[in-house]
Amino acid sequence: MGSAAVVTVSDGVTQGTREDASGDLVERLLSDAGFDVVSRQVVADEHALIVTALVSVAPHLSAAAWNAMRRCWPSVVPVLPPTGATTVASL
Repeated sequence: MGSAAVVTVSDGVTQGTREDASGDLVERLLSDAGFDVVSRQVVADEHALIVTALVSVAPHLSAAAWNAMRRCWPSVVPVLPPTGATTVASL
C-alpha cells in the first residue's frame, strides 16, 4: 500500500502524563491496512512544533496517499487529516 507517518499532537503525551493511545490505534489501523509506518512523532500543541512535524513528512506524500485521504476526508485535503489529536500522513 505504501509508507505512512503518524504525528500525534498532545501536551499530555509530550509531558508524560498520558499515553499515546490514539497514535497507537492509528498506527495499528495503518499497519492492518497494509501501510508501512516509517515515522512516528509526538509534538506539543504549539503551532510552530506542529508545522515543523507536518512539513517534515509532507514532501514524501504520494499521489496514492493523497487520493486515499481525499476519499476519507474530502473537506480537509490538502491539509493532513486529523483523528482526534493525532494527525496521519501517508508517505
